[in-house]
Amino acid sequence: MEERKRGQESGRLALCLAVSPVTAYPRGMDDVRWKQRLSNYSRSVDNLLEGVAVRNPNKLERQGIVKAFELCYELAWKTLQDYLRDLGFEEVVGPKATIRQAFHGGLIQDGERWAAMHEARDRSTHVYNEEQAAQLEHEIRDDYARLLKNLRALLEQKSV
Repeated sequence: MEERKRGQESGRLALCLAVSPVTAYPRGMDDVRWKQRLSNYSRSVDNLLEGVAVRNPNKLERQGIVKAFELCYELAWKTLQDYLRDLGFEEVVGPKATIRQAFHGGLIQDGERWAAMHEARDRSTHVYNEEQAAQLEHEIRDDYARLLKNLRALLEQKSV
């Protein structure tokens, strides 16, 4: 019985591997990882910009803006990380190291605002009252959406 159970489990594992193989992204190919992620990032910037275009958002619209910001920020640093890895910076891991390297490499201009945006992203998961949400929404609207949009423009230029 024990042996039969192990056989079923290994069969499921083999099926999982057959159905969803790990995709390798070799250097020098046109479909590099960062370019693939860039298309998702670009759509998330569009969603964020659509959200911040809403003036005087209600509570649910504000929550949508904050969530769109969270997703957009995550895709921003992950796309940057993939781009940096494509350039050979394999040791860059995580948002802080990625932002730091992108700043030193001239990919982002305002390292302090990016660091503030990182802190805002961390805070966003702990926003429990309307006043905090309104403050975060204003930061996103007044500053972070522009930074994310500028990064998209830069990366889109580099992808051609």
